[in-house]
Amino acid sequence: IVMRSLGIDNGPEMLDNAVMSFPVFYTGHAPTSVAGANGLQGNGYFSLCNASIGAIPLDRSEPLAQVSLYPAFDHLWRYYTPAPFWSALSPLWKFSRWRLLLARVFFAGKSNRTYSFKLVNNELEIEPQRTPEIGQVWNSFLSDFRKVSNHGGFYIPPIPPSGQATSSHYASTFPYGGDVVPSRSGQIAPNVFLSDASNWPSAPSISPTFTIMANACRTVHEALASY
Repeated sequence: IVMRSLGIDNGPEMLDNAVMSFPVFYTGHAPTSVAGANGLQGNGYFSLCNASIGAIPLDRSEPLAQVSLYPAFDHLWRYYTPAPFWSALSPLWKFSRWRLLLARVFFAGKSNRTYSFKLVNNELEIEPQRTPEIGQVWNSFLSDFRKVSNHGGFYIPPIPPSGQATSSHYASTFPYGGDVVPSRSGQIAPNVFLSDASNWPSAPSISPTFTIMANACRTVHEALASY
């Protein structure tokens, strides 16, 4: 929208985190109930993300990595299980609710992917410019993460992780101080303001949602104060 509105044919570059996924097994006791105001029992428990862990590197010049732990969603198993097999497999998927976690690790900094944007016949084309090799970073990270995680019934199996094509943490397409967004006001045209992760100078590994909301709120207050 910004490129078409401002007549930008090419030039913007988007950053995206490199992401690796792996399973985490839990062999301890499953909880029998979940305390709460509504009195839900364990079988009714659901969480989109059970934990977000910040992995701080020993070399403080390196960026933080974020680990997000997700439960094995029953509704996802239901989506991928053919209907005729659901009755037979649903007890297994229900059992895995307490036994299987899915971990996603977001890497930033030098591990960010880079994509270039250009308009060709008014259609957007996206081309990868840099897909960094994170094998060494990953091996070092996972070795340390296993040491601190394989306790209390949690176990990370020694299997290769799976890479993901995208992380959904896109940033830095139109950063502050550039030609399109020259100031932190975010104004790109009279009374038109841009305020999302595209304003950031880099793509951090943490989820951008709350920072986007806070920055949008600041942008609105400063814009209204100028009138």
